[in-house]
Amino acid sequence: MTLPIFTQFKYFISTISVGFIIGIFYDFYRICSHDKFRKNILTAISDLLFWILMSIISFIFMVYTNNLNLRYYSFLGIFFGFLIYSKYLSKLFYGILNSILYVIIKLLSLILKIIYLPLKFALVILRSFVYYLLNFRRKN
Repeated sequence: MTLPIFTQFKYFISTISVGFIIGIFYDFYRICSHDKFRKNILTAISDLLFWILMSIISFIFMVYTNNLNLRYYSFLGIFFGFLIYSKYLSKLFYGILNSILYVIIKLLSLILKIIYLPLKFALVILRSFVYYLLNFRRKN
């Protein structure tokens, strides 16, 4: 079935956006996986799982945007989108994502400290109360 040129162009643009999305997820994955530990079996397994997840996301995106019309330009669009993102935007987004994740981790750490300190204080009071009761019983 032949599609109008404008429809094919819309599909091509949507596949370029899939390439961009894959690039953003790849940068997020790079930040989370820490490139220091790149030579073990868990890294290979996590890489495989990442690309399987990206394939599923691409498939779902293609179903919703172009009714799963897989043409050669669909794969070219994904490749070009990822290539353009990697070449021109990856450094910028990598820095932004790294900063956002750093802030989120610091906020979660602060929240956990805020929750932990009253619990620690209550535990100290409870421990001293139990110690007082045990010593009081021994004296009597």
